[in-house]
Amino acid sequence: MPHFVRAIPGRRTAALLLALPAFALAGATPASALATGTISVNSAALNDVGQAVVSLTYTCAEGTDVLDTPPQGLAQVEQNSRGVVGNQTFTALCDNKPHTTTVRINAADRAGHDTDFTPGTAYVSAFLIQYDFHNDAFTNIASHDRTLTLS
Repeated sequence: MPHFVRAIPGRRTAALLLALPAFALAGATPASALATGTISVNSAALNDVGQAVVSLTYTCAEGTDVLDTPPQGLAQVEQNSRGVVGNQTFTALCDNKPHTTTVRINAADRAGHDTDFTPGTAYVSAFLIQYDFHNDAFTNIASHDRTLTLS
């Protein structure tokens, strides 16, 4: 039998054997076990350089899927009457214990220019988010929002 005839089935067999674990994993992949948690906005104030200073309390437990990223926090402040918004991420420590953190947020206007937050009403939101590898998307684990007065 010519050499190429024997080589082709061998290659196909090898390719099939290499592909089987991938198919088996694809079919057997469980739904992602994402982190769980809670988050709340405690307060918000202005500092002397026009930033919103937001106090948050959160609790989270790591998910069990090593392919998913660790949870991250995000805080956002909006002063819609002025068209000013800002947000800032923070690293969440997920150990099933409550943590309080302070996030300083810079403001930008609708055109994306740097500006300051000013005294007055603001809509403050906080989120715990996680990248879910299996669904190729960010997932909201927990969120909280409130209307506060910046002063």
